[in-house]
Amino acid sequence: MTETSSGGESSTGPVVDKCGDGALDRGEQCDDGNVLLGDGCLPGCILGDGTPLPPIDLPEEDGLFHCLTTIDAAVLGGASDVVVLGGKTWSSPAEALVQAFSLPVGQAVSGPFVHDAVFDRYVDQVATAEDGDIVVAGHTYFDAEQTSGHLWLARLSPAGELVWLREHEAILTHPEDLALMPAGDIVLASRIAGWGPAFRPSFIHRFDPDGELVWEHAGPAGPEWQAGYKGVAIDTDETIYAVGAGQHMGDPKWLLLVEAFTADGTQLWQTEAASPVNLRVAPSGIVVTDEGMLLVAGAESDSNGLFTDDPGLAAFDTTGAPLWWKTWSAPMFWNTSGGHIAALPGGGALVAWGHSQEDMNRTRVARYDAEGETLWELESDSATHPLDAVLGPDEALGPDTVFYVLEGRSVRPYRP
Repeated sequence: MTETSSGGESSTGPVVDKCGDGALDRGEQCDDGNVLLGDGCLPGCILGDGTPLPPIDLPEEDGLFHCLTTIDAAVLGGASDVVVLGGKTWSSPAEALVQAFSLPVGQAVSGPFVHDAVFDRYVDQVATAEDGDIVVAGHTYFDAEQTSGHLWLARLSPAGELVWLREHEAILTHPEDLALMPAGDIVLASRIAGWGPAFRPSFIHRFDPDGELVWEHAGPAGPEWQAGYKGVAIDTDETIYAVGAGQHMGDPKWLLLVEAFTADGTQLWQTEAASPVNLRVAPSGIVVTDEGMLLVAGAESDSNGLFTDDPGLAAFDTTGAPLWWKTWSAPMFWNTSGGHIAALPGGGALVAWGHSQEDMNRTRVARYDAEGETLWELESDSATHPLDAVLGPDEALGPDTVFYVLEGRSVRPYRP
């Protein structure tokens, strides 16, 4: 992919140890001279090669999954990690479905959690709490035409047993992203549920560990400026970061909107940023790196928006100041979607991009360093677009770390 970028140059002082000289210097995990790509030693002298592992095929009789999380084997007291998938059943009306599978074989480890309703009900987001419990966020519709609906939340034990369930019938939203605070509080980025106008108001909500509402923040929705949230992230100090896209009346540009909030909902700052090369930006996720950098993944497009969606990655510091912005040209006649991002220990990120062209889809996974440089990228053979992605439960970036990407009817593991 061809890259364009925006950002200043910085000086790091005298270079003492040089990556690529073939000698294992201080701070390097490997150094083979950077002669070959894909040989297990990345250009940044970091172990990893982006190797795709055999896919974990999902049973055909299960429902349609579109979100996932993982549970560490140490928390479960078992021999293997577990991947938990959320989605819906094949039945009509659809029922919310959560199912856990052992890794790496994909064997179901417990009975599914199924939550029914008069009309369609979906699981939109899942996340793992520190004790291994699964926090579930979804929406259910009020009518068969799916014109409006409301939020529901649940907490499941690692064995899939229901701990609590909250029907928030007064919160008429569809969850777009979910993050957990260190103390267990739940933070959602959501939009008004249902089919209708292209722009639907969006919100940031915080709930306590029992699923009760603490506060709500509405996104800009006035006649002069409107924006919709797509992602949330939380740092160790419980600062909440939200990302979305917005447009000022009369301005053809769609801007990136990044905001920060304290744990009590007080807004700390707001940043609006335009793509350096495209008119429109559609963010798909935000993460906080170990170095305190905010990374935003998304798709960008020019004025006509036809077959021109490009993948982009933007970096900000925790005060909202822009650091750099990278845009890569998508393959000819392919649209970019997805952009499921995970921060890597030690800096940088992994992103699972989706590309589509008419009735064809594909997944492209890439690893980027802390400056947005591409360490590797590869295309999956699944012929589907990514539905969700998550870094495995290992705390350190070691040889057993895996990036799991939900690709249609399978979960594909990748070595970072």
